This record gives sequence, C-alpha cells and structure tokens, in this order.
Amino acid sequence: MKRTLAVDLGAGLVLPTPVVVASGCAGTGRELGGLVDLRKVGAVVSRSITLEPDRASAHAGCALTDGMRALQDQLPPAEAEARVRDATRRALELDPTLPTAQLAHSLTRLLFDWDAAGAVAEARAAVAADPEDLRGPIVLALALQAEGRLGDAEHVLDRATVHDPYSTAAFFLRGRIRQMGAELSDR
Repeated sequence: MKRTLAVDLGAGLVLPTPVVVASGCAGTGRELGGLVDLRKVGAVVSRSITLEPDRASAHAGCALTDGMRALQDQLPPAEAEARVRDATRRALELDPTLPTAQLAHSLTRLLFDWDAAGAVAEARAAVAADPEDLRGPIVLALALQAEGRLGDAEHVLDRATVHDPYSTAAFFLRGRIRQMGAELSDR
C-alpha cells in the first residue's frame, strides 16, 4: 500500500500533499467550517506526523492546528489541552530552536496556562526568528488581545497582512478585536 498525505476534505475537495497548506491555515476562522470539516484539516498534520514522526515542524503544526480548533470549539477542552501540550512538548524535544515550536509553546501558555505575558514574549521571539510565517502574528495578536492591548494586537495584524493580504485568519481576528474594542468603549 502506498503511503500518502492526501486528505479528502469532502465537497469534492482533495488535498494531495497538504502539509504546508494545513499548517498555514491553522487559524482561518469559521469561514472554512461551511466548506470543509475542520477536523480533517487537523488530520492532515496528524498524518504528516505518522509519516515523519521525528519532524519537529509536524508536531508544532499539529499543536497550532489543535489549539486553533480548540478556540473554535472544534475540540473538547480537556482533549485539546492534552493534544496541544503533547504535540508542543514533542516539537520542543525535537528542535527547541524551531520558531514554529516556540510559537506552539506560546499558544499553549496562552490557552492553558493563562500566561498572556509569557505568550506575548515567546510569540514575539518566534515572529522575530521567522517573520514570514503568518501564524506568528496571529498567535501574538491573540496574546496581546488577552492582555487587553487591542491597539497593539490590531497593529500586529496590520503588518502581517502586508505579507498575506488574503489571510482570513488575520481579518477574522482583526474584526473580533475591533468588536471587543467597541464593546469596551460602550461601557
């Protein structure tokens, strides 16, 4: 039997080699929910771990994907925490200098340790180490938002969309941050 990364997303959509695509769309917001089963997007990264279990970036991508799925209520909280922590731990064991692994750890700190300040610092380091990875500004903006620094979060997203002007994740999060700002100013 030939081993493959292909994933049938349903609705006639098949991704033949989607590892980069899946890790890049970890936080695309609910827009994909109407098109594909988001659980299958997580399966893409999980499948890459099966094929290459010693690849740190695959574990980090799985942690980021599952973390974003948890934010979108696609995973039960306890399952999400266990999966994200395990994948992050493995990614850091394999390559502690990998910016994606540091980013996964930042998201873990934010979502499960309630350490927004630590998450901001770690996300900033990951963004500095790999400024081309749009997931970094997304996680950084989430952490800044958790600290109540909505203007800073929006500024990070503005800079990120220069690199990827079609990022649904950045636009979704920016809209959410603006909504939060409006709600806070109405109080």
